[in-house]
Amino acid sequence: MSVIGGITVENLGPFTTASVRFAPGLNLLLGPNEAGKSTLTRALPAVLLGDADTERLHRRGHQGVFGAAVRVEIGRASCRERV
Repeated sequence: MSVIGGITVENLGPFTTASVRFAPGLNLLLGPNEAGKSTLTRALPAVLLGDADTERLHRRGHQGVFGAAVRVEIGRASCRERV
């Protein structure tokens, strides 16, 4: 079984840098408006499915590098995908 172990974003949405680890089972993202919940949920398919339009998630006003990485665990092995 494949499990998404976590996501790390850099200069996306409201985040300069942020890492979220997911526990096995159902995980919920809770927070106030503009906290970055949608940014995280949009970054997952952008990385996993190769969405080339990640620029729309770029942190406003920031000129540097931006991107996201997702850790996927399959059994005891894991890999990291980055966009």
